[in-house]
Amino acid sequence: ALLNNNTFSVWGYNPTHRLDVPAAANNVVVLFSGANHSGAVRTDGKVVCWGDNTVGQTNVPATVVNVLLATSHSDHTLAIYLQPPSITTQPVTQSVSAGANVTFTVVAAGSPTLQYQWRKNGTNIVGAFNSSFQVNNVQPTNSGGYSVVVTNGVGSVTSLVATLTVSSAPSINTQPQSQTVGFGTNVTFTVEAVGTATLRYQWKKNTTNILNATNATYQIASTDPSHAGIYSVTITNLFGTTPSSNAVLTVVSPPNVQEQPQSQTALAGSSVTFTVLSTNATTIQWQHSNTNLPGATSPMLTINRAQPADAGTYVALLGNGFTTIASSPATLAVLTPSTASDVVLWGQDSVLVGGDFIEMSPPPGLVGVKAVTAGENFNLALRNDGSVVGWGDNQYGQAGLSPNVVATLIAAGANHTLAVTNGRVGAWGLNTSGQATPPNVTNAVAIAAAMNLSMALRGDGKVFVWGDTNAGQGILPSSVTNVMGIAAGVEHCLAVRSNGTVVAWGTPNTYGQARPPFAVTNVSAGVAAVAAGAFHSLALKSNGTVVAWGRGDFGQTNVPPNATNIIAIAAGSHHSLALRRDGAVISWGYDNFGQSETPVDLVASGVGAGASRSLAIRKMGFRLLNPIFLSPTQIRIEVRNADGTLVPSSSATNIEVLASADATLPKANWTKLTNSVSVSTNGISTFTDNPTTQPRRFYNVRGQ
Repeated sequence: ALLNNNTFSVWGYNPTHRLDVPAAANNVVVLFSGANHSGAVRTDGKVVCWGDNTVGQTNVPATVVNVLLATSHSDHTLAIYLQPPSITTQPVTQSVSAGANVTFTVVAAGSPTLQYQWRKNGTNIVGAFNSSFQVNNVQPTNSGGYSVVVTNGVGSVTSLVATLTVSSAPSINTQPQSQTVGFGTNVTFTVEAVGTATLRYQWKKNTTNILNATNATYQIASTDPSHAGIYSVTITNLFGTTPSSNAVLTVVSPPNVQEQPQSQTALAGSSVTFTVLSTNATTIQWQHSNTNLPGATSPMLTINRAQPADAGTYVALLGNGFTTIASSPATLAVLTPSTASDVVLWGQDSVLVGGDFIEMSPPPGLVGVKAVTAGENFNLALRNDGSVVGWGDNQYGQAGLSPNVVATLIAAGANHTLAVTNGRVGAWGLNTSGQATPPNVTNAVAIAAAMNLSMALRGDGKVFVWGDTNAGQGILPSSVTNVMGIAAGVEHCLAVRSNGTVVAWGTPNTYGQARPPFAVTNVSAGVAAVAAGAFHSLALKSNGTVVAWGRGDFGQTNVPPNATNIIAIAAGSHHSLALRRDGAVISWGYDNFGQSETPVDLVASGVGAGASRSLAIRKMGFRLLNPIFLSPTQIRIEVRNADGTLVPSSSATNIEVLASADATLPKANWTKLTNSVSVSTNGISTFTDNPTTQPRRFYNVRGQ
């Protein structure tokens, strides 16, 4: 009898011990009995039998587990039990091409109901609950290990892993990217691709394979402009070839200075322009003494009304977002009127340019000058050391210094400058008609300029003309040979030949300026030099006289009677200059600005003329004033410049006064005065002599 607490009781006949219940028969849910044996099914599904076992009816097989029901009859026992899952056919490893359909299948045995869960790489696949699992249009991402777990109410079993390999041509996930870099930058191009191994890479530049560039990245160390181009990569495997998109590499070259700013000397109150020309620069910042100048971000830096505080070093910083370079430093020296100059200017001493008045007076401290010339609104001086100093209007750079100029000759047009260096002609300034683009002239011995026209004379007597030749100046007469001097006007040119005759040309020749008189064209003319004004001409003969012709309505062709012993001539627009051998300068012609009024006491060594102004090189030297007797034994000697101007303090220490009782003695035997040397406030150098009782005393001054 089975009780409801899973225990039971037995009774009755017991010859085969059927009533001897073993201890293992507990937690019973089912009882059964045969002829001479008994049995019970426990709650854990196990069967326990006892009693007669002559034919093994109580020997429960080990496989009999998970029993639901059991019964006996006579000498045998039957049991109904649940079987756990087992896999009879495993899923199969597969290798397919991308796009194929794939099915994994498992065959399992076990008591129903069997349940399935497919996995990929150990992770359950959502919805994959059947004995087979299908993947349609497989891609490389479907590759992996597939398995299935089979379960029922009494157990579970996991299949072997079946590997799916999806073979595919390369596919690019990340394309190489275009880049813009500065000079010297390290660059890396990268591609990210998937596909069946093994992937092979080949980088290209402008469709040409790059040697040894066979990795997923390609590096370029320290780029320069030669690296610029189109880069791509081709990726291959056994199943196909895939090209990347193009990546453009742009290498920005560093800024390059084509024309450096030039050092300048300017008079206080005048305008100064520094210019820098460059390539590959997108930004410009000017600095003054290492400090940025606000708003100074263009190629031209103009300083209006320069003052001593503006003096110093100027540098342009040129950048392009990657690299910044500095121009060569340019120094500005601002001179004040307290410093003497060798150059004297009279006539128009200021001009209005662009709304600003520009000072035309020579810069103080301009010494050691051997030649002067003038353009429309600027002036030039050539120093003994070959350096060129310009001042006045400099909006086209005409008054600035051309790089590395050590000149022997200079000339000025309206707004351009010519200079001869080592026999070659250089030019700078306004170049609208090519006047500042000289031909390749070597062995140049003379140059001339007017308006937008330029001329050069070669040592073999050949003349070159360039620039604005609309008045026929470029058509040289056949007689222009063996030339030794040249000059240029607004619409005409002059040449003096080695035989002393003058040739002129140019149209329309309204005033006859290009029609020289017989006095300078005959075989005995003896002309040594020529000069040209706007529409008049001058010729200097070897006998020291001057011949003038052309436009004369302002008196510019009326040579004064005292123009004798002339050694140099010059012509402005409508006035003329002549330098006499004794240093006197004679001016005549138009005088609207006083350009024909020579300063009193001027002793000159050279002359030049601009539109409405005159220039001269002061012949510097010293002269003694009359001695002053302070006492019978003390004499004061005073010294001034030879032209009567005051002696600057910078020159006072160079003055030597010599004394002697005998004027016929060599200067080496004279006595140098050394006591009480001073410079008075009025600019007169003073010396004191203490002679003995000598009947007479001679004095001499020397210095520079």
